[in-house]
Amino acid sequence: YDYLFNHQNWGRAHYNMAEFYLGRKEYQRARQEYLAVNNYFPDDPEPFIQIARSYRTIEKWDSCEVFYQQALERKPGHGMILYQIAIAQWRQKKLSSAIANMEKASYAPDLNKEQRLNAKYYLAGFLGEADRISEAETVLKEILQENPQYRAAHQLLSKLNQYKKKQAK
Repeated sequence: YDYLFNHQNWGRAHYNMAEFYLGRKEYQRARQEYLAVNNYFPDDPEPFIQIARSYRTIEKWDSCEVFYQQALERKPGHGMILYQIAIAQWRQKKLSSAIANMEKASYAPDLNKEQRLNAKYYLAGFLGEADRISEAETVLKEILQENPQYRAAHQLLSKLNQYKKKQAK
């Protein structure tokens, strides 16, 4: 209707329909709208990002990862896509893959300072979870060099130090 009568572009009309379906929790219908846009714009990563988000909403992490990977194929090296892939992998307990992708994300040139620090913080958390404590500490120290006020980094560094002391006993 919007496309025909309100002169919106074709793709925007499909995104609007997808938003309508998402509001009604009709996720599969929303995904069909995004796929329709993808058929017309096959090199655009955005339909795949939106599909991945719909899977993230219902915590279907394996499908979420698949669609973020498809988005990454269309926009290689994109920091936020790598970040989201890492989160989906972490949720699936694929810790080594999550670490690798979060490390790539934390050094992606398209991230702003806040996004980069957040990616590094998650990287440190993943490294800590993998019992790679000294590497996690190094990343946290990098964060604190860049932003000494990063409270969560201070807290995680403190927890890692407590963990090391406990392990030494």
